[in-house]
Amino acid sequence: MSARKKAQPPRPPVTLGGWKTRDGSRALVAASNPDAAAPAYWVGWKQSPRDGSWCPCSWHKCGAFARTTQSDDDLIRPWVDKPKPPEWDWSKTSPWHNWLVLGRSGERWWLYAEKPTWSERDQCWACMTQPHRVPDEFAPKWKGHPKDSFVERPAK
Repeated sequence: MSARKKAQPPRPPVTLGGWKTRDGSRALVAASNPDAAAPAYWVGWKQSPRDGSWCPCSWHKCGAFARTTQSDDDLIRPWVDKPKPPEWDWSKTSPWHNWLVLGRSGERWWLYAEKPTWSERDQCWACMTQPHRVPDEFAPKWKGHPKDSFVERPAK
């Protein structure tokens, strides 16, 4: 019995701009060259996941780095910048609270004494200690996904 390859979701058509690569790095597609040899249809740069430097790169028309194999450099979807985390005045917060997050509903803010972790399965923040709700009148004015709301008290 042969093992079947898991079907990959269709890749969106490549356009100019920022793209996420298979390894999670950022790539910038700067131009297309329809007259170029196949692997250089799209040209641009890829950011190194190690040191943040940018290096020149090119891709096939479909966004693949190499035609025959999957590569960490393949373009898989448009890049989406995460929103900046909310601003919070830690000087007016109890000294034992060190983390602020937005709850699952996206409406209530919570302070934690221990560092919460994001649960992909439950789509919420989880912690062994009880959180404390931030009163609505003091809650940050911020819109975004709860997963991107994590704010840690800065070191003194």
